[in-house]
Amino acid sequence: MKIIDMHTHSTCSDGTSTPAEVVREAHRAGISVLSLTDHDTVSGCREASKECEKYGIKFIPGVEITGKENKKLHFLGYGFDPDDAELNETLDKLSDARRICAQKICDTLRKIGVDVYFEEVEECVSGSSIGKPHVAEVMIKKGYVSSTKEAFDKYLNLPEIKSIEKMKLSSQETIDLIHRAGGLVVMAHPYQLKMDNDRLHNLIGELVKCGLDGIECYYSRYTEDMMKEYLSYSKEFGLYSTIGSDYHGELRKPGVFIGTGADNSLINLRKIKEFDYRILEKL
Repeated sequence: MKIIDMHTHSTCSDGTSTPAEVVREAHRAGISVLSLTDHDTVSGCREASKECEKYGIKFIPGVEITGKENKKLHFLGYGFDPDDAELNETLDKLSDARRICAQKICDTLRKIGVDVYFEEVEECVSGSSIGKPHVAEVMIKKGYVSSTKEAFDKYLNLPEIKSIEKMKLSSQETIDLIHRAGGLVVMAHPYQLKMDNDRLHNLIGELVKCGLDGIECYYSRYTEDMMKEYLSYSKEFGLYSTIGSDYHGELRKPGVFIGTGADNSLINLRKIKEFDYRILEKL
C-alpha cells in the first residue's frame, strides 16, 4: 500500500513546519506521494518540490481556497503550474484580504478585553498567508488561552469575530482559476459543511456543473460511513477521489499526523476501501 497525503500545510500558511520540514516528516512516515496545500498561497511549493526530489517523493503542487458561498466550503487545487501569473496574482489578493481581516479581528478582540495587536500576530507568520491560527498563537503566548482549540471555542468563534468578512472567490471562480492554470479541483472535507445527505448531494451536483473534478474521500476525521457516502458521490458523478490528513503540526491540529491522519484513520479507512489511483495518473 502506497502512503499518500494530498492535504498538508506549512508555515507558508497556518502550519508549524516549513515546507522542507513537511517533506522530511513525510519521508519519515514513508510517504511516496505528497501535496502541499497551503491556504491562498503556493509560495512553499518550490521548496517542497526540491526537497521531495532528494527523497524520491512524487510532489504535487497544491493550494487550498475557501469558497465565497460558505466558510466551510473549501477547495483543493492540484497539479497546476505554480508559476502561473493569473493564479499568483489572485492568490496575492486573497492573502492581502487575509491581512486586513486579521487586523479587524485584533481590533475586535481588544474591544472585548483580549489585548492582541496585529503587529504581534505578524511576528508569528513565516509566509504570506495569515489567519486565525496565528491570532490564536499570540493569545496562547499572552496567557488568554492554553490551546488553539480553546482560542476558537472561547473567542474566535464569537459572532462578532465570525461576522468579519474577507475577499473570497466563488466556487466557479475558484474552479476556473485552477483549471486555467492547468490543474484539477477537489472538494475538501465535505463533512465540515454539516449538511444532510440530500443537501450535500445537491451541492456536489451543482459543483460538478461548475467543473469540479473530485472529492476528498479519505480524511483524518471521517467515519467509515462518511467515507462510503463520499465515495458513492464520487462514483455517481464520475469524480476523482483523494486522500489527505490535513496536517498542520501538533500545535495547530494535535493528534493529526502526516500520512496516517488521526488515530491511523487514513490507513484504517483504506483497509476498508482501497484508494483509487486514477487521479495520480492524471497528475
